[in-house]
Amino acid sequence: MNLSKSSEPFDPSFYTRAPSFTLPTGIVLAQALVDLCPDAIPPAVKKAAKQLHKTANAAQQAWAARRQALGSTGDDDTRLLDQEADGSWTGLRSRLLSYATLPVARFPKAKRAREILDQLFGADGLAFLRETYPVQWSTMDMTLKRIDNEGFAEDIDDLAGPEFLRQIRHVHPRYRTMVQAVFQREATGPNLLDHLRLLQRAVVNYATKICATVEDDDAASIETARDALAPIEQIRQMASSKRSSGEDPAAVPEPTTPGTEAAPAEDTASPKTGEGK
Repeated sequence: MNLSKSSEPFDPSFYTRAPSFTLPTGIVLAQALVDLCPDAIPPAVKKAAKQLHKTANAAQQAWAARRQALGSTGDDDTRLLDQEADGSWTGLRSRLLSYATLPVARFPKAKRAREILDQLFGADGLAFLRETYPVQWSTMDMTLKRIDNEGFAEDIDDLAGPEFLRQIRHVHPRYRTMVQAVFQREATGPNLLDHLRLLQRAVVNYATKICATVEDDDAASIETARDALAPIEQIRQMASSKRSSGEDPAAVPEPTTPGTEAAPAEDTASPKTGEGK
């Protein structure tokens, strides 16, 4: 059904429910709605448009402050360190798995490899590597302490080679420092969740005011409202299309600031930070 045609019944609920979006997506949406605001509008709509514009600007400033606090290379460094830790633990477990597949009759140590795998990784294997940074570090820390305290280290070095635990011990303290830095940045930076909620309310408020100008028997008012609220329809269609294709439904261009070009979209935070690996 094409909702842009005035011949179709106008459904206000389609527009007055805020679509799900990240902060940068919401800023883009708000900017588009303000740009398409009709010239001849009642005072209530004009007031809602000004509030939406003000809320979007505040959100954009907070978003820019967060980006500055994280640093242009901070996110990349964090992801690289996370990948290094993931690869270190994956390499160790893969090495033990390979040894454990050997026939015990010919290679008796294969039994010990299986025991270590069961006791350290269990049925969940490396599922902890998909958790948030703090949860992953806590699990890695607990596992490394078990390796040292329960006598696994010597056997692991014998079965897998000493390089694997050496690499894990190399990355572990750096990972801890990274997690602490993420916590500190999150604690001192602007609360993006508050801005997201305010932006959602401002979008709903503006859309509600626009919908209130519609007269069911006035095709022109319906068409004007649909044109003004078209960005909401586009956001919903993009999200639906991306969900069906398995992509991130929030992936839209990042809001621009004067003197800059739009950059690839990014979520308000990395999933591994706990806000949303």
